[in-house]
Amino acid sequence: MDKLNLEGLKAFLDKVISKELVLKKISDELARIERSDVINKELNFFRDNYFVPIFGQQTYNFLLDILDSKVDYYRDHIENLDVYYELKLFESKHNFLITRAYNQFANPMGFMQLNNTFDNSGRFLIELVRSDGASVRVNMNYNQKVDMALGLLSQTINEMSHFSDHVATEKFKRIEKELLRCLESVKHYGPKQ
Repeated sequence: MDKLNLEGLKAFLDKVISKELVLKKISDELARIERSDVINKELNFFRDNYFVPIFGQQTYNFLLDILDSKVDYYRDHIENLDVYYELKLFESKHNFLITRAYNQFANPMGFMQLNNTFDNSGRFLIELVRSDGASVRVNMNYNQKVDMALGLLSQTINEMSHFSDHVATEKFKRIEKELLRCLESVKHYGPKQ
């Protein structure tokens, strides 16, 4: 995976001012984790061996700076639904990646956190393909949007095969089935206008 482009990320965040829900969720989770002395060493291991090598120290510091000092800045309502959905889809992918990696590298038996993240992201994906709003990207129709969600879920289910967490795998199979029903509905009736 390529390192995030720091200036591009900053420009994107500056352009899309209201990401309060996204940033507050990440900020709250970081605060919760930082308060837990039990997993602090594991979190540092995850940060040093996974996050920083992939995304870079600058990006890590930049994100922390936003969370520490600029959360209040991102509070206006977002007007562009395309951008809002794209941010939320990015958040879901980010949750999948970070939680899988954290559980794999730092807490292999911590399936409760894994399941909770999967539930939240799965519910978002279902709402996304059912929504009346714009597609994730301007040039992406509903079928493509659902296909993207299904691809993400399929990849997640495959990557979970090395875990012994059958409950989480079954949950995602049910979400996948629900998304397939959404896709069939879109094919037959099309998105609402």
